[in-house]
Amino acid sequence: LTYLDAALKLDPANIEALYGSSYALVLLGRSAEGKARLDTLLAAVPGHAEGQKLLTSLGATTAPRPFGAAANVAAAPAVAALPQGSLTLYDEGWGAAGPARVFPPSATMDSASSAAFQGASCLKLLFDPNTSSGMEFSMGGLKGLPVAEGLQSIAEKGALVFWIRGNLGGEDCEIDFLGPPAPAFDNRPYRNTLGLSSYVFVGRTWNRVIVPFSDFKSQGFLWAGEKENQYSNWDWREVKALRFIATKSDRAENTMFLDRIAFVPSYDAAEAAKLKKQAREQRYAQIADGHAERVA
Repeated sequence: LTYLDAALKLDPANIEALYGSSYALVLLGRSAEGKARLDTLLAAVPGHAEGQKLLTSLGATTAPRPFGAAANVAAAPAVAALPQGSLTLYDEGWGAAGPARVFPPSATMDSASSAAFQGASCLKLLFDPNTSSGMEFSMGGLKGLPVAEGLQSIAEKGALVFWIRGNLGGEDCEIDFLGPPAPAFDNRPYRNTLGLSSYVFVGRTWNRVIVPFSDFKSQGFLWAGEKENQYSNWDWREVKALRFIATKSDRAENTMFLDRIAFVPSYDAAEAAKLKKQAREQRYAQIADGHAERVA
């Protein structure tokens, strides 16, 4: 109940995500206090007749629809051709950056034909949950871009786009660009990082992801150990690598499938905003499910 209150205070539209989590509603509705509070919450949001229907069926004996990691949470949007001037990193084979590498050796990557989004194959990336691990594309000498410009021309109005799904659902990682090394700090690179979960809830069906370059920070960050952390103005001309990286976690498995990875010079801002909103709502619903299961 506390979660429901907080979610609605942040954004009344969040109730739409909670409707999808009928399991949470069933559990909360078993008590008189819970049902009364749910009635009040739903009544405060106009035009949501589906929520009222769920409330009237809380006493039903049929099993509720699974959600989150136990369900295919989203149908894949329609596939559109990449805009002219795009740089493909992977689409049934390696593209402008050449083959990616995985790190450390305990992480694995291979081609998966049976799980492909479209075409003959996709990438299957198995992170090592016991340590920081991932996949890295080198940005040195990207085919199709002048070496001196690097990603600068695309970064102005472009985005990183790809398709993704998980093996179990709920997988996560970070999207990490590496800048030039800092000689004063053992040549560690400056980094510019965003969380994947802000752009997609990784379910067991394919979802499109749009990560605008403009969302990345204007400064790169370098962890300097015992010294003061370092920051430097970010220059897309000096980007050395793109990484999909996951830190150590308590998940027994963190496996993702990726396809049609590309840098695009332009994107549909309305579609990008819609996908981010969808990711936020699905993430809220997953939290609600987890809370309801703990209460049960």
